[in-house]
Amino acid sequence: MNRKKDVFGQDVDTFRPERWLRDDQSESEVAYQLRLKRMKDADFSFGAGSRVCVGKFSAQMQILKTLATLFSRYNVSPSSLVVRTR
Repeated sequence: MNRKKDVFGQDVDTFRPERWLRDDQSESEVAYQLRLKRMKDADFSFGAGSRVCVGKFSAQMQILKTLATLFSRYNVSPSSLVVRTR
């Protein structure tokens, strides 16, 4: 499900986290919110419904705590991030 090209784009096999961000130059806020909702609705990383992973909320909390800790301990800025492509 996480590789549906009509939802996530033609490059679904490429690690591209910026696909979750808004393109300020060519995308309106309404279009972005619709695209984001489609991606979130199609994300079944932890399962769904009665078959949802028991540790889903624990894992999400740990991810958020890790990010909060990294941002609080280190000076993170867009200029310090390096994006490399093939």
